[in-house]
Amino acid sequence: MEDTDSARLPALLDVKSPEPNSTAACKILEAQAEFLLPRGLHQAAFWAGVRQEIYLAVLHQRSTNLCFDRCNIDRSLEKAEDEVWIGRIILHLVDVLEFCFGPQEIDACAMTKYETLVGYSTAWASTRPGSFEPIFIGSSHIENPFPEVIFLGDCAMEAWNFYHLSRMLLIAHTPALPRMGRSYIAASQSISVSSYEPMPSLRKDRL
Repeated sequence: MEDTDSARLPALLDVKSPEPNSTAACKILEAQAEFLLPRGLHQAAFWAGVRQEIYLAVLHQRSTNLCFDRCNIDRSLEKAEDEVWIGRIILHLVDVLEFCFGPQEIDACAMTKYETLVGYSTAWASTRPGSFEPIFIGSSHIENPFPEVIFLGDCAMEAWNFYHLSRMLLIAHTPALPRMGRSYIAASQSISVSSYEPMPSLRKDRL
């Protein structure tokens, strides 16, 4: 993909407008994903565009319109650099947004798709590198439900945010959630409690 495509992204993702030209930007991102270089401005521009599309999708409660079926990005859970691990959870969030806000209706395959997404999220959290572990987590209580969390670097902090956002979306959009009645009220209360559960700590032998 030519460098001119990377230069066009800022103009296409002008957040000052109510809904930027997301479709054109997504086409550029999808084309770049197939030939993504491991380093440099090309990769930085690509991930900046993906993050912006995620922001717009969450803001407008829609899917990202991104399709990375042919991308050369490592989405396994094998050992890799921190930049690869954050890329994995970012693309996972893209899949979660597609499941939650995409055009598909709840069908017989919805629960299978949901369990696959939950399974990847759990596996990513349990196999992430030790550098993603917070070095300090403050106490939380009813008056302060969001404790102070300190990381060694921005990469770990950003990965933490993407992980918890994807997790909260999956909790809120489970296909098994009742739609009305007392069961709905009980399930909603359970969702509120589950949203506060922290990311599982890494085993000591992996630190």
